[in-house]
Amino acid sequence: MSFSGEVKAELLSVISPDRAGRLAEAAAIFRSEGESAPGTSGKPCISLRSGGTEAVRKGFTLLQKAGIIKKVTAARLSEALSGGLRRIGPENLAEWAAVREALWTSGSGLPEDGGRPPGTEDARRAFLRGCFLCIGSMSDPGREYHLEFVCAEERQAEELTGLLARESLHAKTVLRRSSQVVYLKESEAIADLLTMMGAHRSVMAMENLKIRKEIANQINRQVNCETSNLMKTVAASGRQITDIRYLKEHGGFGSLPEVLRQTAENRLRYPDATLLELGNMAVPPVGKSGVNHRLRKLSETAQELRRQSESL
Repeated sequence: MSFSGEVKAELLSVISPDRAGRLAEAAAIFRSEGESAPGTSGKPCISLRSGGTEAVRKGFTLLQKAGIIKKVTAARLSEALSGGLRRIGPENLAEWAAVREALWTSGSGLPEDGGRPPGTEDARRAFLRGCFLCIGSMSDPGREYHLEFVCAEERQAEELTGLLARESLHAKTVLRRSSQVVYLKESEAIADLLTMMGAHRSVMAMENLKIRKEIANQINRQVNCETSNLMKTVAASGRQITDIRYLKEHGGFGSLPEVLRQTAENRLRYPDATLLELGNMAVPPVGKSGVNHRLRKLSETAQELRRQSESL
């Protein structure tokens, strides 16, 4: 299952503690999953879009828990979804008038109603949860941070950005084909929204992935740094060995001071040794700066010998 699917699976089990929150989430579900259509009785009904079956089932459960429809009705409608139910109206829901009134007053109403925005904090967050279940998705945070709502209408996108702004989450909107997409890119904002919607396990999983990503990046930086330093050391050692061999081959080695000859021999014997290791081999031992000074002196002597040979 994708990370987005895991978030939705967790949110399906979250039920608001108060009635206003349950109605607000149900309103978001039926607003997002349905559109206005004429019913057989002449009264408007909701025509459900394809997909979102689990979310719509939760919508019925929320209506039942809010006391709008009976438990047996919620169970019957949920079962009917498996048989291809795609319309909800007076003909298959006796409590239709109560449902319309409750959802309209709870927030954003049904597709054919004007509705009003959820008022309480719990209702706002429940409404966002319902929207995410139906029109939301999220990228795997192990790869990138991106959470979005794909809105069929500009009004719905404006409503979502307004609700998010009330929670101090500043979403952006972009037109993608014929849909308005409201999205968040910052990991902190996404984690805050998941927490508000009740996806606490998903937030922990996201944080664990974030920590692992940071550790992997840190290891990569360290490996790259060590690799770069090793390459520099190998290149410097190669130049030093070339200079020392030139001194030996052109008679400049015997006139060197003992400490320089000792360092030169150690470099030839241990081409991969670090300055610290070469310093520990010296008698008496010297520090890295002392070894570096000796190697630089050897190179300068070799360069001087080369210039003398060229002038002859």
